[in-house]
Amino acid sequence: MFHRFLVTIGSLFALGLGACAPDSGLEDLEQAADSENDLSLSFVELNSVKSPAPPGLTILRKKSEYVAHFGTQPPADLNFN
Repeated sequence: MFHRFLVTIGSLFALGLGACAPDSGLEDLEQAADSENDLSLSFVELNSVKSPAPPGLTILRKKSEYVAHFGTQPPADLNFN
C-alpha cells in the first residue's frame, strides 16, 4: 500500500515537473527581435505656434473673427452661415 502511494506521488511529481519546466526562451527572444523592427516608429517634428487668443470659450461667427483668433485663413469647407 505504501509503495503504491510513493509511486503515485512520484508520478504526479514527475508530471508536474514536465508541465512546469521553463523553456529556454530563445524562441521568444528571436520573435521579439523580429518584432522590434516591425514596431519601430519614425517621428516627424512639427512646428507649432500657440495662439495669442485668451483662454476660454470663444465663439467665432465670421471669417474675420476666425482669422483674428487663429491668425490663419479658415479651412475652405468651413461655413459660417
